[in-house]
Amino acid sequence: MNLSKNSSKISQNSSILSKHNKSYKLIEENIKYEINKRRGKPPLWKIDDFQIGFQLGEGKFGEIFLARIKAMKYLLALKIIYKSRLVNEGNLKQFTTELKILTKLKHQNLLKLYTYFYDATGIYLIMEYAENGDVYGLINKQVNRRLSEGTVARYIYQVCDGIQYCHKLGIIHSNLKPENLLLDFNGNIKITGFDQAVFSYSKDILITSNFVSLEYLAPEIIMKQCYDFLVDNWNIGILCYELLTGYTPFQEIYEKNLLKKMVKSDIFYPAVISANARNLIKKLLKFKANDRLELNGVMKHRWIIRFVGNKKCFVK
Repeated sequence: MNLSKNSSKISQNSSILSKHNKSYKLIEENIKYEINKRRGKPPLWKIDDFQIGFQLGEGKFGEIFLARIKAMKYLLALKIIYKSRLVNEGNLKQFTTELKILTKLKHQNLLKLYTYFYDATGIYLIMEYAENGDVYGLINKQVNRRLSEGTVARYIYQVCDGIQYCHKLGIIHSNLKPENLLLDFNGNIKITGFDQAVFSYSKDILITSNFVSLEYLAPEIIMKQCYDFLVDNWNIGILCYELLTGYTPFQEIYEKNLLKKMVKSDIFYPAVISANARNLIKKLLKFKANDRLELNGVMKHRWIIRFVGNKKCFVK
């Protein structure tokens, strides 16, 4: 697939970027109007309808590009899934699950899938564009890779809000990490990375450490046990620790050694983690899944409340 033959390039310094951010609500309405005209009729879409810009990232099944529908001014993310890769690498079942999940999600802290279409060589997901990149890129720009407590508390609240919504739909993310947390123009979290997500009623609800970062794996996954929603709570504890310190709490390259540290709760808490933040992290990083603090409890924890208050912290 040669994208350069199908569409013209968008300049990274395009003035569209500034126009794109003037009225988020208006942008959403225009995008939905254009897409709704063809909803339910994927063959009406084709790659030639888009101008393709620079590559934003790469997922398990394909690549993500900055793009825009030629009939509109507004920027989107276009995820291109190569059919050959799905078949050759045996990923068709997992991608089908991902697509089913994405079509169900409607939450302000989850990256939107507007619609999708396909042709002989690929499947194309038309998605929301998160202008400020991912949290992984953000922490790499910071001194010692650390974020302020207020910023981390806000991010953790928004992650919990989005994941709690997923859990209500019976969806387990299972791969929460800085690379899968995008930031919109106003700095709000947009969760992505649902290529390892599963429905809680799935009969084969087991994943291997080949697919998920070892340092984020919950104990039950390392032990190859069946798991539930609480693996996400563990991930959020790891995430909170990393955003505050610049590194993850379990630094091991072997699963056996990692598991020993988890059993003993062998975690060093540096001085940059306040007492209240440490209290929250400890309640999430419990070896026994049922002992972990529920997400509603995280959002109401005194450390979170101190920085975000008792109200929603989504910036419009």
